[in-house]
Amino acid sequence: QLFRHHTAAHGQWPKRTGRVHDDTLNLGRNPQYGLTVSVNASDGRSAAVWVLLSRHTVRKDQGKDDYLTVHVAKERGGYRVYYMETIWMQGVYSNRPHCLVKLDLPPGTHRLTLVLAQYKAVTHQVDYTLEIFSMATFSMKKLPFCLKQVERVGGSWKGVTAGGCSNYDTHVDCPRYSLALEHPTDLQVELESHEVAFPVGLQLRHEADPRGKPIGSSGNYRRGFSLLEARAVPAGRYTLTVSTFEPKQESGFTLTVGSSVPLTLRLHNDGTLGQARQVLLGEWSTSAGTAAGSPNHGAFHKNPQACLSVAQPAEVTLRLRCPNRVAQRPSGLSLSIFGQPQPLTADWHTSKKLATSNDGNYAYPVGGVAIPRVRLAAGSYICVISTFDPTNAPFELIAHAPEGTLRLRLL
Repeated sequence: QLFRHHTAAHGQWPKRTGRVHDDTLNLGRNPQYGLTVSVNASDGRSAAVWVLLSRHTVRKDQGKDDYLTVHVAKERGGYRVYYMETIWMQGVYSNRPHCLVKLDLPPGTHRLTLVLAQYKAVTHQVDYTLEIFSMATFSMKKLPFCLKQVERVGGSWKGVTAGGCSNYDTHVDCPRYSLALEHPTDLQVELESHEVAFPVGLQLRHEADPRGKPIGSSGNYRRGFSLLEARAVPAGRYTLTVSTFEPKQESGFTLTVGSSVPLTLRLHNDGTLGQARQVLLGEWSTSAGTAAGSPNHGAFHKNPQACLSVAQPAEVTLRLRCPNRVAQRPSGLSLSIFGQPQPLTADWHTSKKLATSNDGNYAYPVGGVAIPRVRLAAGSYICVISTFDPTNAPFELIAHAPEGTLRLRLL
């Protein structure tokens, strides 16, 4: 007998749910099995392994339009597969009752993933049997669809929140979610766009270090669906950012987070959630004398100034950035709030500074610089908008405050 080892698994392939029905976008919803084959190395010979998928039919015409197959992945080490590009051996789609995939494995231990696949979404449930015939010893297990704890939320990229990837300053306007983990765990995060033509992506950061290097990412932006996987994530609080590749790509999305421990997922609030948003457009101009640079250049008071009129005590967030400038950004930006209603003059050093961006240092991180959640009493204040070196450039000053509490104008 050629095959000394055999097993069979019976299963049901339910009708597909969700918006992503194309295997080229996402294989993760398909039935999958982990197959570990141990080929004896003593004689140096390879071992044949046959994988047979049989569908159950009760009518003569059943399945005539259903083209099924089995793909084999080996780079995933027996874990669930989501992307077609990770497939090692693609099966041939067939509408016949049986589909056979033949493997020839060299000596050693092989941890494979078997992926059942459909050429087009089947509109009904498919009952099947998956059989393994092998010359070498093996073990097979069905892979779960997700981790034990799952949270799923819906959202959208619309208007301001359609900010695009981190190549753009508007990336900071994209939807963000706070993720709290009680214990160390593996994480699996899926992002599914309702508009499958848009490439989408995910980034995971420590909540306490929002500008730091991501501790997890979905990698290259992918059309319609992206996956972020992270192993042994410590307990703590994290921020998930979901984005399309280009700004102004509007669509709904579904975000699914799975872990092996209890988790909490909610929309992130950086102090601007639910608040009124005001945008002030201006420019630094050497010809107009408003491109004065930092205090090092001796004319700090000639930079553009804005008046903040606060009607009642409020928490205000300010952000400064240069719109539509990626390759030619100024070397550094800064915002400073002074506790006076009159514009700054040459003796501005005597003015009381209440708050500055980035601890007073000039910088230009993704999204520009910000003064977050500064508490201001009722009254008028002056905000100085500056670059490190005198530069001709447009700027965008964005203010968030409770409705009706703040009026922003350029002097």
